[in-house]
Amino acid sequence: MAGDREGNSAYKRGIVLENDDAKARSRVRFADEDDTVSRWLYWNMPAAGASKVYMGPDVGSQVNCLVDHNGEDGCILGACYSKADPTPTSNGKLLKAKMEGGLDVEYDRASGVFDLAATGPVKIRCNGTVIDLTAEGATITGAKIVLDGPVEMPKGFTAGTGVAGATPATVRGKLHADQDITSSTKVTAPIIQQGGS
Repeated sequence: MAGDREGNSAYKRGIVLENDDAKARSRVRFADEDDTVSRWLYWNMPAAGASKVYMGPDVGSQVNCLVDHNGEDGCILGACYSKADPTPTSNGKLLKAKMEGGLDVEYDRASGVFDLAATGPVKIRCNGTVIDLTAEGATITGAKIVLDGPVEMPKGFTAGTGVAGATPATVRGKLHADQDITSSTKVTAPIIQQGGS
């Protein structure tokens, strides 16, 4: 059997049969070799040291492999598109990642447009500051949130949470309203002037 394999190319293309996710490896079926099934082939990754990247091939996907002539060792170089799994775009300028579960990321190198779409919640964390994006809205949590620029809120806004001891909203500078200012309790100020400037 080993002698038969010595004439075969080290490059092979096959279909993933099963994955060992914990060890980042797969078994692959090679149709052009009478449906021979490989031993475990490790996934080739761009980084696996202090920096790590992890993403395995889907079972049933077509992959490119390097296998030694005895079929005892090798790796999966990556997946390749096929009639069963066509490309997600025909735009050669588009960098696109479309994930199982609904995440869709695009960057158009021609226009410079970046687009990220997700069907589930999105959470961004940085040293205690958290941005949560859900179907219900967006929440930013942090020790301090700075909006450095004109802010438009055409549908209004609510300040404060009603939590006992919460810091009241403070406006530093002039406040202009082109409609009535109302309160469900009372308005308190050192001076309240009606009319005039």
